[in-house]
Amino acid sequence: MKLNKLVFSRAIIPFIMASLLLVLIPCQAFADNEITVYPDSGKAGSKISIKGRDLFLKNVFVYFDTNNNGKFDDGEPAAEREPSWVTGDWRATLRTPRKIQPGVYTIYAEYSYAEDDGIATETYTTNFTVRKP
Repeated sequence: MKLNKLVFSRAIIPFIMASLLLVLIPCQAFADNEITVYPDSGKAGSKISIKGRDLFLKNVFVYFDTNNNGKFDDGEPAAEREPSWVTGDWRATLRTPRKIQPGVYTIYAEYSYAEDDGIATETYTTNFTVRKP
């Protein structure tokens, strides 16, 4: 009987410890889809690197919304990418217009994918600040 209690306690204690670690330590593996920019600010005409992660979707369309109207307009810097089928990650490079006012602008990444009833689109955003020259 004493041996059974010892075996049980040696088996259950590591399980409890591992369970607590999963709850208490934030884990990057459970992160939501996201996009990031580098740098997050710059002068007009700056080059911006944009990265997306954990996005196992096709047809990533990313654009710099120069007039902050929440939609793509002709002439706005844009790129279309397809995420890696292995990692779901993608990268794009845009350049801010040379003639743009200082301020905070939104960068959009739109993902389209097929569903049973048609095409669905998800949109993710991040900001870029254009600084004074």
